[in-house]
Amino acid sequence: MYSFDIFDTIITRTTATPTGIFAIMQMHLQKDFKYQDIDEHIRNHFYHLRICAERLARDSYYSAEVNDITLAQIYKALGESGIISETQLERIQALEIQTEYENTIGIDCNIRKVHELIRSGHRVVLISDMYLDKDIIRKILMKADAVFETIPIYVSSEYKKTKNDGRLYEVVAEKENGGSFKNWYHIGDNIDSDVLKAATYGIKSEYYFFEPLQQYEEELLKGNESSVTAQITAGTARNTRLILNKEETARSLIEKKAFKIGSSFGGPMLYPYVQWILNQCKKQNIKKLYFVARDGYILKKIADKLIEWNGLDITSHYFYGSRKAWRMPSLTLSHFEVRNILNNSYINKLHTFEDIAELFEIPVELLQTSLPNFETLKTKVLSSDAVSELLEILCADDNFKQTVCEIQQEKRADVLAYIKQEINVPEQDFAFVELSGTGVTQECLASIFKDITDIPIRTFYLKKDRLGKLDSNISFAYYLSDLPLSYIIEELCRAPHGQTLGYRLEDGRVLPILADDEKDLLEQHGYSRYIEGVLTFSEMYYKVLNINNLNECDSVSIFIKYLEYIIQKPDRETSDYFGDMPFNLTGRDKEETIFAPKLTRKQLEQIFLTRYNEPIENYYKGSSLEYSLLRCSEEEKELMHQYREKNRTANWYSANSSCAGIDVGWGEDHIYADEYDLIAENVVLYAAGKRGQLLHSQLSNRSEYNIIAWIDANYEQYQKQHLNVQNPSVIKQLEFDQVVIGVLDKRIALEITDKLVGLGVPKKKILWVRPRPRV
Repeated sequence: MYSFDIFDTIITRTTATPTGIFAIMQMHLQKDFKYQDIDEHIRNHFYHLRICAERLARDSYYSAEVNDITLAQIYKALGESGIISETQLERIQALEIQTEYENTIGIDCNIRKVHELIRSGHRVVLISDMYLDKDIIRKILMKADAVFETIPIYVSSEYKKTKNDGRLYEVVAEKENGGSFKNWYHIGDNIDSDVLKAATYGIKSEYYFFEPLQQYEEELLKGNESSVTAQITAGTARNTRLILNKEETARSLIEKKAFKIGSSFGGPMLYPYVQWILNQCKKQNIKKLYFVARDGYILKKIADKLIEWNGLDITSHYFYGSRKAWRMPSLTLSHFEVRNILNNSYINKLHTFEDIAELFEIPVELLQTSLPNFETLKTKVLSSDAVSELLEILCADDNFKQTVCEIQQEKRADVLAYIKQEINVPEQDFAFVELSGTGVTQECLASIFKDITDIPIRTFYLKKDRLGKLDSNISFAYYLSDLPLSYIIEELCRAPHGQTLGYRLEDGRVLPILADDEKDLLEQHGYSRYIEGVLTFSEMYYKVLNINNLNECDSVSIFIKYLEYIIQKPDRETSDYFGDMPFNLTGRDKEETIFAPKLTRKQLEQIFLTRYNEPIENYYKGSSLEYSLLRCSEEEKELMHQYREKNRTANWYSANSSCAGIDVGWGEDHIYADEYDLIAENVVLYAAGKRGQLLHSQLSNRSEYNIIAWIDANYEQYQKQHLNVQNPSVIKQLEFDQVVIGVLDKRIALEITDKLVGLGVPKKKILWVRPRPRV
């Protein structure tokens, strides 16, 4: 004989917890007109009253012989909570039975096992510690599978005995096996009542590991247990994972993790946004939605399902575009809003003239006519201040602006041709769908649209980080925020194709030119399985919403909680998935990168201790250092803090430098790109204190610099510390290009300079650097 537990073994609820059923009931009691005659106190506080009524009933009816209660007894206790008639209690009790029935689903792997056992000639029975009677439970089971029509059901509420105390097993043994426990196998999800207690009778027990709630789902429910949206969101995500864990044994770990993230984060965060868009379309009479590549790829798949399931008079289209395809072609001489574009183009990642030229999409040689000292700087690594100054020079140069616009004219014409091909602009019944960001790219598209129509374009955003700048682009945002690291939600919406680089004409059609980036890496990351997870969640979630007459959920707060979890305190599995995702932040990255790779201890040392003023990309190849730091162990984080204490900042600069990078050193005029360019190849380093030791470490890690000697007036003290520091007088015997002073105080630096000059060192060869103060 084989026996099975019922709830969370054969069937489970759509809600995260069993009490989620009461949350759904409370919603109906509050919203449905047919319950308006019931006392307002009971309707508004039913969730908590129902839990307390059950507890009170157990306290009141339990005895040595009575170990469980019935649903009727619970509702008798509920009658104590207000002015309520017997008829009203019966109606609420009927609502509970109906809600339980509607919000249960079968656990397929165990239902299949029941079928296999019966086909093999085994006896199968069901045992449950439950206040519902067996007729109600059988009806619920029959909804899952007809096999349960005749299988015996033993329920604690009928026999007043439970599995938990073992006495219900005794009842089953007497009725099924003449009191014998031999040849009996029991399967259930409760380690105490289904496994340990059964084993005390000699029953061979098997533990069924029911899919648990994840940490982020438990946190979502904390103080929010009566929220219908929270209950069914976490419940549906868990039930989607239940399909994965019990039926996908052949899948790789990467694929399983991707499916899990899709069902646990992608679906819960994206589905409500798409549902909100469709509801807005009905209100604004929008008939066509254009999902902008690449973030629109998964959003369109969700929308297509919802449009089909709801029979909506809306069509969806995939619209190829990108910041690279639209931003620069939007510029004209009369509308050269390049500063707005630059401010939202990650200019902190520009380090060379090639980078600047690529940003403007022009040959690097064209910068020569507009920028001073081109020949001097063209091979340099540019500092942020230098880049800012150079961009200001370019933006003020009318000839440069004209050159950029002329180069972009053909690309602008291609964009216009693609728009006219894809959109019937005069109908004005369309809107675009984006994911997140500042809105600059859509503003650029709107500027191009003005060549066709003066009517503004409309765009939906899941998350908007900035107020719009153009009246020609109307935005509708599901959520407004510039939360740090929140751009990580772009990882929820990748696409199995590269960035749109531009457009081409082929056989009379305008087609997108796509980069061949990330596609293979995304597949290796299990992204197709991630999409399956999103869509499986969406289908299950839609059914649950539909069963409970919910067209639109209060889901913004859930989106915020999930987003904060991902970017502030993710568990290891979550941070590993998002951190290892292929991700091109700027759209200009030449190398295939991942979002936030794990840092080695060597990288921590290089970034936070020995890095001089080089671009951080020399040591870090990801898109988000902040998220990489989240992935560090506590020991690694402590190591990072120690490095920061030793070096309060990794950036050094010349003490007399201006923001423009002019008049550096001791009155000598220099135009510089990076402070390294001020340091010659063969140097003598003066100062061996903390600052001097740090600078020695930084320069030693750079192959292009050769420290000929390390000197300090207190050389004897440092030699006792086993540092190779010499008497400053040794400098008379050396050949060098430069003496670098590594102290913080300018007064001391001047005193050292006087000593060096006294030793015969030309002042033009002396350079003082110190750490940039914290801002």
